[in-house]
Order: sequence, then C-alpha cells, then structure tokens
Amino acid sequence: MIKKEKPAILLAEEIHHLVMEGRTVEIKARGSSMRPFIQGGRDSIVLGPAHGIRTGDILLCRIAQKDYVIHRLVRKEEDGLILMGDGNLKGTEHCTADKVVAKAIRIVGRKRTLSCDSPCFRFLSFLWWRLLPVRRYLLGLLRAVEKVKDIIIKAS
Repeated sequence: MIKKEKPAILLAEEIHHLVMEGRTVEIKARGSSMRPFIQGGRDSIVLGPAHGIRTGDILLCRIAQKDYVIHRLVRKEEDGLILMGDGNLKGTEHCTADKVVAKAIRIVGRKRTLSCDSPCFRFLSFLWWRLLPVRRYLLGLLRAVEKVKDIIIKAS
C-alpha cells in the first residue's frame, strides 16, 4: 500500500470542519520547532475547537496562503496573534484570530499523555518561554542527551 500525505491546506480544511462539529482530531507531529514539549515523528497532537484562546495555547494557524504551523501563542496584539515554536530561538509568525484553525488539547507521546490545559503543563510552558535567552544551550544539551541515549540503546 502506498501512503500519501495530503497537502497541508487540504488537511487543515478537514481539521477545521471536524473541530467545528465539536470533534477532536489526532495528527502526528512533524519537525522540531515545538521541542522539547512535542517531538516530531514520535508524538501526536490532539486538536479541538479553538474557543477562548489565550497566551500559552498551542494553535494550528494559517500563516500564509498555503502555509500552516502548530506553534504557541506568545502574544496577542491589536492587529493579531504572534506565534513562536518552543524549539525556535527567534523568528515568529503573525496571523489574525480568524486564521486559527484549531487548538491543541493533548499531546500524546510513547509513555505519556499531557493535557495542554493542566496547570503543570501551562507553568512549564511559561517557564520555557522565560528561558528564551538560554534556550539555545538547553536545546543543545537535550540533543546531546538524546544522542548518548541512542548510542546506549544501539550498543545493548
């Protein structure tokens, strides 16, 4: 069987229709822009309706004609929303509230499921945002630990 990915625009439109019906959608995370909270290729993100969005929420948004991102809302401004990936050191995306497709409800990993609205998760997300000046070093340390872990697993 050949597995074919849908273009982002079609997938986002389907997600939008489903969450508007009150349903949730689980998608596999890709990329590394949301590390350390979401690991691309390993974790899944459960998306639902984007009611009452607030700073710190993880949102699926349309940022350009055919581009979508799942990033954290870091700031609300008069003319829109500012998003940034947890694994990004700089660079933000801008969109208006009407471009929000869905909001992350849960992150499902191999050994854990995290509620995006839990006080603990929101506190850790806030703390990670405040560590932006040293995030480069923390992400480097995380990559080094994962590399050593992979070497140990392969050796055993």
